Amino acid sequence: MLPLLVLLAVAVRALSWSRVVLVMNDGPDFLWQAQQFLDGQPLAAIGHPYHPLYGWLVAGASRLGLNLLDAGFAVSLVGGVLTVIGAWHLTRHVFPDRAWAPAAGALTAALHTRAIRYAADVQSDGLFMGLFALGAWALAAAHTRGGCGRRMVAAGLLTGAAFLTRPEGLFLGVVVLAWAVAGLLHAETRGPGWRGLALFGGAVTLAVLPYALAIHELTGHWGVSMKPSMRAFGLTDVGNQPPLDNDSPLNSPIVPRIKRGDVGGPPGPAPAHPPHPEALDGRTSPAGAEPPAATPAPRSPADAERPAATPAPHSAARPPRRAAFGPALATPAADWWTALSAADNALRRDGLVLLLCGLVPALRRRRGMVALWAVLLVAYLAICARHAAHAHVSNRHLVPLIVLSFPWMGAGTLWLVRSGWPGRLLAGALLFTLAQAGARDYDADRGPRLQALQWVAEHGAPDRGIAVRRRRDGFYAQRHVLVVNLPCDDDVLVGRMRRYAVDYLVLGVERVQRDAPHWLDDTLFLERARFGDADGPGDEVVVLALP
Repeated sequence: MLPLLVLLAVAVRALSWSRVVLVMNDGPDFLWQAQQFLDGQPLAAIGHPYHPLYGWLVAGASRLGLNLLDAGFAVSLVGGVLTVIGAWHLTRHVFPDRAWAPAAGALTAALHTRAIRYAADVQSDGLFMGLFALGAWALAAAHTRGGCGRRMVAAGLLTGAAFLTRPEGLFLGVVVLAWAVAGLLHAETRGPGWRGLALFGGAVTLAVLPYALAIHELTGHWGVSMKPSMRAFGLTDVGNQPPLDNDSPLNSPIVPRIKRGDVGGPPGPAPAHPPHPEALDGRTSPAGAEPPAATPAPRSPADAERPAATPAPHSAARPPRRAAFGPALATPAADWWTALSAADNALRRDGLVLLLCGLVPALRRRRGMVALWAVLLVAYLAICARHAAHAHVSNRHLVPLIVLSFPWMGAGTLWLVRSGWPGRLLAGALLFTLAQAGARDYDADRGPRLQALQWVAEHGAPDRGIAVRRRRDGFYAQRHVLVVNLPCDDDVLVGRMRRYAVDYLVLGVERVQRDAPHWLDDTLFLERARFGDADGPGDEVVVLALP
């Protein structure tokens, strides 16, 4: 049964990937990291705020003959397979007395919307989900079978690997602590013991130590992450030093958003450099177009007086996200609400129905396991609430909660199937909606944008940039990027386009008509090309240029 579920997961994720027109916004940053590893610059890749394991594996996959885009999907797909395998065995240990429970848990992992989407794009979440699922399986095996030696070491190594993919990997340590506390409070619950804790901690340290040493080499500070938001948990000290200078897309300069009627804006960060041309492949490059040379954007004299480029979305000097929404969100209750909303979005309502259908019957025979899951739920929501006070929280941050929910979703599926035809129909409908939402065509409206970006790649000068709303667009236009947040001040936009050698502005027509309709009247900008049909699927996209 497990091989069939793995094949099902691969098929659904391959279908989802075949419909991807533009990768997620962070995708080019991961490909940039992979290119640094390929170029023999590992410290440059590690200097990026994103944890390095996914990019390192993408670089390794590309050495097998894949272009970087397909290598990124291949690594994500492997993560999807590991997720299904981990969910099967994790469910087997949570419900050892139910014959079909492992298959049901693996089925929900194969068809869950988030599991599909994360493993069908160029992003680290699919790999992270798979490693976390394997780590949870190792801990569950150590709990149910008692032998904590090799299993605790395996769990520690997998925790370290998950952490090297995303910081949330350390949540497996919270699972171990909850298990240890349960063992102390209840004599009938066998805890991991001091030996198990030592083996787990030693394995985690062994896995993370090379990354920590590299961070110390780069920054002069001890830490286990380069993400400034991790300062809230004491995992990094990189915010107390000048930021590292690199040419990743994350360092793209920005044009700030303003309130309607406002003018001006704060000075932007230093310019970025174009995405590495080797990352492009035939399906994203214009036919017959040669990849441009990787030429950095020119720096103005003022740049020489400033520190190195600062990653705009993760700047340590940037105020917490909640400050932008006023004092009402400056309370702990608001941060908890943010975490709860993210959890609801991550699990999805159809997944929550399956989850509740699994938890309610389990209260009769598996009260201890339900109580442990509830403790872990509260603990992780508290972590996310803490994170919400310092940075953005999205459903991607709730991957550990999704993984730990697969056994209960599987149990809920079984309970519905065994409750008669109405329950079977409901279970089938819920699983179908989960799978359909993950495999549906999210990019149906992005074809005109890709055409516009390819037009810029073919007609623009290689050393000139492009102004867009998403930095990933520069990857497809093969140009360095100026990120434009709408609405913005005209003078600031034009000034930064000239400062950072940007020729073209590529935006959706509908968005321009809403926020800056005068841009289309050939006074401030000249229209060079337009793609898409106003009456067809998706938005029209216009290419504007300075006179």
